[in-house]
Amino acid sequence: MNEAHLPWCAVVAASAQTLVAFTCLSVWGAFACWGVFPNSLILSSIMFGPFLIVSIISTLGLWRGKTYGWFTGVFGDGVISLVLFFVAHPWYISALPAAVIALLLISKVRKFFFPTYPDGGLSIIR
Repeated sequence: MNEAHLPWCAVVAASAQTLVAFTCLSVWGAFACWGVFPNSLILSSIMFGPFLIVSIISTLGLWRGKTYGWFTGVFGDGVISLVLFFVAHPWYISALPAAVIALLLISKVRKFFFPTYPDGGLSIIR
């Protein structure tokens, strides 16, 4: 898989994942800078750091056309979407990570990231 030859559907999924990573970075930075607690940077890193790290790893992997980017995207966005669904109000804030998961599960995207599997990688998920 060559980095320069990403199909358009993989580019759309990687772009959407980039938005999720930028949102995680913005929330982390806002909580770290605007916090009123003495250790806002540490607390922000503990609370939002894992989400930010998984989002960045997924973004880099998707843009490079690597399979680990697909796996971390599905896992990380699934966790982020569930956390936002149960914690954030209104609930539709969790729509962006859920949309990225839907984009990653499109058959053309799966076939790009799992070229050796005839079913586009679905045998791994089952």
